[in-house]
Amino acid sequence: AAEVLRHHRRPLLTVIGARFAEVTWFYTVATFSLTYATTSLGLEKAVILEAVIVGAGVAFFTIPLVGMLADRVGQRRIFMLGGLLLGLYSPLYFALLDSRDAALIALAVTIAIAGVQALLYSPEAGLFSAQFPPEVRYSGISLGVQVSGAIGGGIAPVMAIYLLELGDGKPTYVIAYLIALGVVALGSAMAMRSPYQH
Repeated sequence: AAEVLRHHRRPLLTVIGARFAEVTWFYTVATFSLTYATTSLGLEKAVILEAVIVGAGVAFFTIPLVGMLADRVGQRRIFMLGGLLLGLYSPLYFALLDSRDAALIALAVTIAIAGVQALLYSPEAGLFSAQFPPEVRYSGISLGVQVSGAIGGGIAPVMAIYLLELGDGKPTYVIAYLIALGVVALGSAMAMRSPYQH
């Protein structure tokens, strides 16, 4: 870890940024959406929970498919596409939730998990591995993923709830936050080296 911090800070920061965006998106969709749907929209918990189950079920198939696609066209490109869609889809995601229609909510969550999340998550292993030389690869990936996971997974729902309260129950600031995360994901991937660079 000390070697990574001393000599591989740039790739470490790109991995942290990329993973932070991905894990924050996931926890916002899977966890915060439940709070938003029940408190701001007055929906039953079951509506969102069932939507998450459907989304996760579809993702069981899309994640390996996206992984295979990433191997063909490039992991960095697929992750960049995921970052772009994270930012672009966020307003539509909340618009679909705001419909209060169970079918549209299931569609919204399925696109979020089986689509956007799959594009971000699937290429990470190959992409992150390429950022570090073999002698520090395990330490570099582990440090980047654990730090970003703790921050992103830990503060994502809390931050989203705070931003929701700031917007008087409207998701305006949450959407802005997610768009910013899309920019972080895109920028982090752009700063990374491709797995096929030598």
